[in-house]
Amino acid sequence: MLYQLETKQEVKMFFINHIDFGKDSTSIIEMDGELTSESSPDFDEYIGKLLDNNVIYMLIDMKNANYISSEGIGALLMVQKNISKKRGLVIFFNLNYEVSSLFRLLGFDKVLTIASDRADALQILDKHIELFYSKDLNNDFDFIEQKDKEDKPAQLNVKLEKPKPVVKEETEINLFKNFVIGSLSNCCSMSDARFCLTDHQKNPCISPLL
Repeated sequence: MLYQLETKQEVKMFFINHIDFGKDSTSIIEMDGELTSESSPDFDEYIGKLLDNNVIYMLIDMKNANYISSEGIGALLMVQKNISKKRGLVIFFNLNYEVSSLFRLLGFDKVLTIASDRADALQILDKHIELFYSKDLNNDFDFIEQKDKEDKPAQLNVKLEKPKPVVKEETEINLFKNFVIGSLSNCCSMSDARFCLTDHQKNPCISPLL
């Protein structure tokens, strides 16, 4: 739903008008007069009320702002700082020659977001919002991907040791001993098997072993 709300405030030959544009979070502000140490406090208050109403995107038309003092520049910088804290954007457009030259001289053209006219300002705002939401979407995907990795059970790396090879000599010796003892059990009693094995060469049994 597109609607329009206009407000007007006079501060010693300084006028401010704002129009809510599109959604509640965007306003187009028109300045008329001199932004000096006398008008800056009321300008700050006016902008502060918009921020309190969740207006975080501001397009400030400076076509009729014929003079800005150092205090006025400080007020504009403060507006940008406060809006940035809310992850919003302020765009200044329709700067006259004097104000534009002052901004370039002081280097504020590299600090502030400046557009040539309202159409240019709206285009910059659209790109900013599109980029902002795409970053948030990517952050959400990164969070989900990281969460999936954390939820997956950790893989256990189990190292299986190879069985030790059986020594051939020990195997043959054990088989031979078993054969001898088995043979002795046929000719000797179990109690005499040990002695029979030692005396076998002298007194061989009926069944020769060696």
